[in-house]
Amino acid sequence: MIIGFVLALIFLVLVSKYITKRTNIQKLDSAMLKVHKVFGFLLLGVAIVHNLGVWALRKQRPKSMFIIGYIMIFLIVIGILSYLLRAKIGKKWITIHRLTAILIFTCLVTHVVIGFQSLASYKQAISETEIENVDFSNLADGTYIGSYDVGYVYAKMEVIIRDHKIDNIKILEHRTEQGEKAECIADSIVAQQSVKVDVISSATNSSKVIMKAVENALSGK
Repeated sequence: MIIGFVLALIFLVLVSKYITKRTNIQKLDSAMLKVHKVFGFLLLGVAIVHNLGVWALRKQRPKSMFIIGYIMIFLIVIGILSYLLRAKIGKKWITIHRLTAILIFTCLVTHVVIGFQSLASYKQAISETEIENVDFSNLADGTYIGSYDVGYVYAKMEVIIRDHKIDNIKILEHRTEQGEKAECIADSIVAQQSVKVDVISSATNSSKVIMKAVENALSGK
C-alpha cells in the first residue's frame, strides 16, 4: 500500500509539468521538464516493482486491481514512447502523451477505490466472524476438511477425529500477510479440545479465520 501512495505522489509531480508550462516562468518550467523526464522512468520502475511485490497476494486481492495495474504499466510505457519518438510521430505525440496521463490518473483512482472497498469488506467480514464450539461426541472417526475466506486471509484445515476427540489438525493452506504466528492456534485447539480458544494478539484476524475453518470442517460447512 505504501508503494501505491508513492506511485500517486510521483504521478502528481509528473502532471505538475502541465501547470508550470502555463506559469510563463521559463526557469521553473525548464527545471520541471528535467524532473518530468526522470520521474517518468521512475514511475514505470516503481509500478513494475509494485506489481511484482504484490504478485504473491493475487489470491487475496480483487483481480481487477491487478488488471488495472497491468493496464497502468502499459499506459506508462506508451507515454514514455510517445515522448521518445516525438520526432517521428510529429505534433500528435503531445496528444497521445496527455491522453495516457489522463488514463493513468483514471487507473490510479480506480485502483485506490477498489483497494479501499476490498479492505472495508475484509474488516466487515472479520467483525462478523463468530466462532462456535462444536460437539465432538456425535462425530464419527475420520478426516474432516474445511475452509474459511475473508479475502485478505484464507485458511483450509484438515481435522482428524479419533474416539470423539480432535486427534490432530493440519493446516493445508493459510494465505495471510502478517498472521503466520496464528498457526499455533491449531495446537491450542487440540490441547484444549475446543474450537474456540484464545486468539494470538499479534495475529487476531488469522486466528479467527483458522478457528472458523476448523469449525466449518467439523460442522460440515
